[in-house]
Amino acid sequence: MHWFIIALFAPFLWSISNHIDKYLVEGYIQKVKLTSFIITGSIFVVLFLIGIVIFKPVVLHIRPDYAVYLMLSGVLFAVYLFPYYKALSLEEASIVVPMFQMIPIIGFVLAFFFLGERLTSIQILAGLIIISASVGLSLDLTHKVRLKSKVFFLMFFSSLLVSVGVLIYKFVALRTSYWTAIFWQQSGIVILAVGFLCSRSLRENFVNMVLRQGRKFILLESINEMISQGASLIFDYVYLLVPIALVQLVGSIQPLFVLVIGILASIFAPKFASENLNKKFLAQKIIFVGIILTGSYLLFAY
Repeated sequence: MHWFIIALFAPFLWSISNHIDKYLVEGYIQKVKLTSFIITGSIFVVLFLIGIVIFKPVVLHIRPDYAVYLMLSGVLFAVYLFPYYKALSLEEASIVVPMFQMIPIIGFVLAFFFLGERLTSIQILAGLIIISASVGLSLDLTHKVRLKSKVFFLMFFSSLLVSVGVLIYKFVALRTSYWTAIFWQQSGIVILAVGFLCSRSLRENFVNMVLRQGRKFILLESINEMISQGASLIFDYVYLLVPIALVQLVGSIQPLFVLVIGILASIFAPKFASENLNKKFLAQKIIFVGIILTGSYLLFAY
């Protein structure tokens, strides 16, 4: 199967996860610290790691420095959630998520200098088109055109953390193996969660979350974690096949998925997701998503 087709499943899964994120942020962020989200997700990760060891015990054999690098990568993949969730608390998912299109540009720059990866002039042009459209989606057209700077810079920082994490992952994965890199990267998330549990206040918040929020929160967060992990595994595999920036630019399709799911949810399940269906805002989103898709066409047609 062509790498692009494989990679396309990731943005679709992440778009579902984005709306679950938004629902959880709006419903629980005032009651539950973000660290409790990460701790809850790490429970699923632990089960996943046990499964890897059972079927691929060779993953335990790795150079100590490589293991440390990969665990650092895992920590970055968890920490990026802090600015991302903050941005979600300030704006709709269909505006926040497209800003993740900064990741391909940052990833290209980092991979150019540290991995020696190159893109063609057409691919670079396509990337610039995609990023420009992502910025366009972040414009507030309520009264006058202005950039929502707080949301934009939160997402820039979040994108930077993801890009550095991917760079570290690919550097080590090319020198070890896919499952070895996945195991130690995910171990970093578990170690971060254990660190949070060592803090009394964070531990109490997690215990209170389990006792007070009950099954609904745990179930939703577990489902969300499985969806997100599935998407990550897809991208982590494709990263080993083609340049980082090309894989990340497949995420340019994600805003379209987010928008369509948001509109459908607003109509059929408004309690789960509420999308601004005002014609002016909807037109803005459709126009810039269209530009993003145009950039995607240029990226993969040449």
